[in-house]
Amino acid sequence: MMGPDYTHWHGTYEVAKKFYAEMVPELQELIHESRESKEPEKLKAADALEAKLREVLDSPNHRWYDNKMDPAEVERRKKAAEEFNARYKR
Repeated sequence: MMGPDYTHWHGTYEVAKKFYAEMVPELQELIHESRESKEPEKLKAADALEAKLREVLDSPNHRWYDNKMDPAEVERRKKAAEEFNARYKR
């Protein structure tokens, strides 16, 4: 269980799980709470945090999260999944 394939997969999975399932929602909640406070400093911080989060989620590696992938890429992935399912009938 110390092979590079196992450690790479589980390391990548854990990072992604924490990022998408815990960190992003927590940051969104923090932005929302800061906006409700109406304090100028918190509003400024909320704007900066939201801009940074948007920058990250709009980058090519994260576009799938908000369904913002290029339609050609969506189609390519759909075709690959269909070919996989045809080859390895479930």
